[in-house]
Order: sequence, then structure tokens, then C-alpha cells
Amino acid sequence: MALHAQEKSSTIHVLLLEDNPGDVLLIKAMLRKQRGTTYLLQREDSTEGGLTTLRTQPVDVVLLDLGLIDSKGIETLIVMQKHHRDIPMVVMTGMDDELLATEAVRQGAQDFLVKGKFDGYWLHRVIDNAIQRKELEHSLHILAQFPDNNPNPVLRISEDGQVLYANKASEQLCALCDCYVNHYVQETWREWLRQAAVMKKSTTHEQELASSFFRFQIVPLPGSRQFYLYAEDITKQKRAEQQLQHSAQHDVLTNLPNRKFLLETLAQTLTQKHMMRPFAVLFLDVDRFKRVNDGLGHAVGDILLIQFAERIGKGLRDSDIVARLGGDEFVILLRDLHGPQDAIRVAERIQQALEAPFQLEGHTLFVTTSIGIAFGHQASKRPGDYLRDADNAMYRAKKNKNMPYAIFDKKMHAKAVERLQLEAELRHGLINEQFVLHYQPIIDCNRGCISGFEALVRWQHPTRGLLYPDLFVPLAEESNLINTLGWWVFEAACKQLLRWQQVFDPTLRININISSRQLTAKDALSTIQQIASQSGVLPEYVGLEITETMLMEQTEEAISLLQKLKEQQFYICMDDFGTGYSSLAYLQHFPINTLKIDRSFVMDMAKGGKQRTLVRTIVSLAEHFGLDVVAEGVEQKEHLEDLKDWGCRYMQGYYFSKPIPSSEAEILLSHQTQWLLEKHATRESI
Repeated sequence: MALHAQEKSSTIHVLLLEDNPGDVLLIKAMLRKQRGTTYLLQREDSTEGGLTTLRTQPVDVVLLDLGLIDSKGIETLIVMQKHHRDIPMVVMTGMDDELLATEAVRQGAQDFLVKGKFDGYWLHRVIDNAIQRKELEHSLHILAQFPDNNPNPVLRISEDGQVLYANKASEQLCALCDCYVNHYVQETWREWLRQAAVMKKSTTHEQELASSFFRFQIVPLPGSRQFYLYAEDITKQKRAEQQLQHSAQHDVLTNLPNRKFLLETLAQTLTQKHMMRPFAVLFLDVDRFKRVNDGLGHAVGDILLIQFAERIGKGLRDSDIVARLGGDEFVILLRDLHGPQDAIRVAERIQQALEAPFQLEGHTLFVTTSIGIAFGHQASKRPGDYLRDADNAMYRAKKNKNMPYAIFDKKMHAKAVERLQLEAELRHGLINEQFVLHYQPIIDCNRGCISGFEALVRWQHPTRGLLYPDLFVPLAEESNLINTLGWWVFEAACKQLLRWQQVFDPTLRININISSRQLTAKDALSTIQQIASQSGVLPEYVGLEITETMLMEQTEEAISLLQKLKEQQFYICMDDFGTGYSSLAYLQHFPINTLKIDRSFVMDMAKGGKQRTLVRTIVSLAEHFGLDVVAEGVEQKEHLEDLKDWGCRYMQGYYFSKPIPSSEAEILLSHQTQWLLEKHATRESI
């Protein structure tokens, strides 16, 4: 049967030479389970019967058990191949006959199978590969009959490496390099010939020659000690593979290595057996990069990242690696250091390189960076651990504006481990409803009553006790849990407000802190509207508190969102006013109803002079712009008296009450007239 006929049909004729009925049934069952291919199995239990079938019937592949009664082992294979050289043969052998099987392959069998060690999938794969290899050898043999017309290089070579024939294409190939000298091929090719001679089958190899890549096929010529060498130019294929690999390991924007490449290189560094000197990982990002993207556009932001990458990479050694992890985050891997001072010098040089302004599409920008450094030479740590450590150190440097870099140490490691544990507990706490709200009253001194409350979240931790927001809110922001927590707070506060309005005062208000991530979420507007509506409260009694610093950093889209919320009667509070250095122009630009004076200014009023003047000015400023003003941090009677004298209507602070559970807040609401009289905050005391 012609070998190439298999390509036109999904039917494969298999000749099985096997005298064990159990093995026959097993192989039949395996072949029946293969989808997409139909196997027509002809079984013979003797060598003689097999030879007869080969002469009289179409056969695509032979499965040969060399242990047949009339078999002579390897000689039987040789005889069959001599008369049916174009049919691939796969030898089957017992568990203790692997050496015999290996010898069979050397004598020309396409492959071998060890009984008990293959399944249907593997049997199908071996048969398919055997047929394909035989077809390839057959095709190459045909091509060899017309070598001069072959567009690919073809050489006929003797056993000792002498070139007996070379077509025109091979002459062009050998002109590129010293493929052979004095009619003898290079040593690499001679080794290929020796391998093919030992295996007695064709072998495939790849080699780069003069910046081009070639795939070589060495085919032994039957009945001689000569070989055909066929070459195929695979340069385009190799270049495409290299490009794909490069793309998989490099950042598209900066062409720097990416996270995958960095982690692989760091893993190799950790496994080097003779690694004597330490290495360092520097983690850095572009300070306030979001402002550049939001203010000047992403195109300018991309240009900044490219120029930033160029500057931080200057002066590094060839062995050092600069990688971009994503966004504005970069990592530098410094290997083979003499000591920590080497990495510190690099960090200082980077800071110096960034001192000159960046020129970006007509804009001049001064850019700074925060750098975290983690040193290491411990193979016991994972590559990702060093990135995490350096990242933690970077945030420490970022918090201390006078610190150009920070070095990760044992204390930071302990803190990082604790934060990881706390993050896991935070996720668990959200699922198991461990969070509660406390409420701090806001006093209306003109009316002498509680005008509302600020809702403040607390974590009732099962083992750590009651935890305050400064411990877990930053962690929630870093771990992308802040929206889940924030919207829970919003919903719980609205539901509580409705209950209090129904029982105590229908004009009570609730102030709820909104995070930056909540404000910039795509569904922020609909989420706020939906929660308020489903809770049954009117928007005019719901205040959204946003810090002054956060407002300064928001995009036009976020400001537009606040404007829409204000138009729907939600009232917007600028919290911590005085800490963010906003200008008067911003007060006109932002859609706000209320200024909340930062508690630090109120508490410092006792110092007199400038502090008192500052608070008084803020109260006057709010009145000028038609804004309500709430003084936070009222902790002494003197604060109350001064603020009343200056016209401040709303106050909040420990002088009145600390944040308290809802049950205690209800007691205050029930007895607020007497309570406020005692605090000198009623109309009678004004």
C-alpha cells in the first residue's frame, strides 16, 4: 500500500503479530476508543502468517511481538524490513525485554512499546508517529533521486564524513560558513552521522550558521555506509519564535523585561550553586503618577514612563536587570554585589538622575521616586518574597518624604507577615459580618440638638478585640477590599438612619466617609442611589464625607459625579479641611455643601495666636462661600465657647461624645435636651 495514501483517509490498516489472546483483546479495545481514526486490525499469530498478509493485503503499520513461536527475534524484524521496507514497524516487548526493543530500533524499527506500560492514547500516538516518520523517509528518498532540482541543500556523505555529492543549494549554504573543508564535513555533522549509524534511523538536528537557522535531517542509505543530509532554512520560523518569546518576557511600552522574566532570572540567581556574593532588589515607582495620567492624558504618561525607564537604567552593569512590573512600578535586580553600599549607591544615583525636569509634549515636569531595597542571598526564600519585601520598603520610604530610600529589615518582615495574616482575617471578617458601626454626634448649637451622626466603622475582631480604622482601612485599600467594606458601611448607616428618623427625629442626618476607590468606581453613582433608595432614606439627609486631600487628587469625572450627587440632594462634606492646601478657587470649583475643620486645628486653639486666627478665618471663609462648617475635635468647654462666639454652628468632638454604639446613641437621642444643657450647647446656654 502506498504510504501517502494514509493522508487521504482516516482509516489505518494495522497488522498485529501477536499470539497472546489477552494482549490481542487489550489492543483491540484500545484502538476502538480512539476518536477521529478508524483502525482495521488484521491479527496473525505467526511470522509466516504475517509475511503472507504483508504480501497480499494493504498494511499501514505493523505491531510486532518478537516473542512469537516461530520468531527469531531481531532476525525476524530484519527479514520483514528487507521485503517491506516502506512499511513502518513498531516492536512490542515484555517488561524484561527493553534491551531487545532498543536493539530493534537500532535495526530499523520506528519505535517500541513495552507491554503493560502504554494506554490507548499512547498506542495511537506511537502508530501515528511511526507512519509519519516512515513517510518522511520515503519522501526524502524520492527527493534524493533528483537532488539538483531540490531547492533545499542536499548532500551525500560517506561514513567518515567525506562529501560525495552536493547540489547547488548546498553549495550556497556552505558558502556562508565552513560546512566542509577539503571535502570533509565539520565535526558537528560527523557526530550526527555517528548517531544515525548507531541508531540505524534518520535523525533531526538544528544549527545556527552565519545568523541563519537550519534544520538538518540525516538519513542512512539502505545497504550502504553512506548518508543523505537534507537541510531546510528555518530562519523565519526561528525569528518568529524568538519574537514571541521576547514578547512574552518583555514589556510592550518600554521594551524592558517584564515580571515573568524578572522572576525567572531571580529564581536562577537563587539556585546558583556557587553564589558567594549577595544581590539586591530595588523596587520603585513614579510618585504621583496618577496626576500625570489624569491631568495630561495617558499618552503623556506613557512618554514619561519610557523616559523614566531610560534614566533609571543608565550607569547599570550588563549583569543588572531593569524590569517593569506594570503601571508605574519598576524593579532593578543587582547581582554579584560587594556589599550593601553598592545598592545604596545605585539608589542615590537614580535619585540624582531624576533631578533634571522631564520635557513631555510641551510640558515640563519634575518627577521623584520612592525606592525600597531588599538584600538577599538566601535560596530558601522565593523570588516573589524579595519583590514583596522591596515593595514594603518602598512604601516605608514613600511615607517618609525625607527618606530617598528604605531598606527592608527584620522588623519590616515581621510587620509584613502580620499584615498578610491580618489581610486573611480581614477577608474572613467581611464574610462573617464582624464589622460594626459606631456613631459620633454632630451638634447643632443654634437649635440645641443633635443634628446627626458621623458613622465610623469598627472591626469587632474575635481575638484582637475592637480594632479602629487606622489599622485595617489602609489594608483594605491595598487588598482591593475597600469597596466591599465601604458599601457595607454605607448601607448599614442608611438603614440605621431610617430607624432613628422613625423613632426620634425625621430630620436627623448621617455622614458617611467615602473612599477614593469608591468614588472612582464605574458604578459609584448607581450604587449610592440604589442603596439610599432601598434603605428608604431621602438623599438630603445623607452626607458624603470626602477628605480635602482626596478631592484635590480627583479627576474631572469624579468631580462631575459629586456634582450629580449634589444635584440629587445628597450633601457633600469636605473633611479634614486645612490639611490639603486647597485654594479658594478650588472651594468654588468643588460641589460641596459643608467644610469640616480638621480636629488638629481646633485642638491647637489653646496655643493662641495663629491657630485661633486660622480657625476663625475658616469659619468666616465658609460663611462667605455659603457653606456650612463643622468643627471637629471639640474636646474642651473653651473650644465650644470660642467657636460659638465666631459663629460656628455645628460641632463634633469628645467634649460631647466619643464614637459610640447605636444603643448608646439612642440613649443620647432620648435625653439630648438635658445632656446638651449640661454641656452648655443648647439655645439657653448661647
